[in-house]
Amino acid sequence: MKIPVLDPAMYKDAPMKSGKGDAEKAAVGFEAYFIQNMLKDLQKFTGASEKGFMEQTYYAIFNEKVADFLANKGIGIKELIMRYTEKNSTKVYDTGADNMDNP
Repeated sequence: MKIPVLDPAMYKDAPMKSGKGDAEKAAVGFEAYFIQNMLKDLQKFTGASEKGFMEQTYYAIFNEKVADFLANKGIGIKELIMRYTEKNSTKVYDTGADNMDNP
């Protein structure tokens, strides 16, 4: 059985998809994930985790929708991540590992 191999040359003219839009989407996704996990952990204290399967499923969907809504409104995590990535995207690290100038 032969495994098809893609030719890397076919991607040479493809535009790179990166930039502020992707970073912002990832930051919003992380914020939603953080809020969803926070809600799930908070429900452990209310006894919601002792419910039946259907109620747990309902709470899981509810947490996901609330987390998405709050992440799109913003609670500040996205802004912190974006500020950190913008600040560090132009930073150049000098490790001193390049000893080519000093033989």
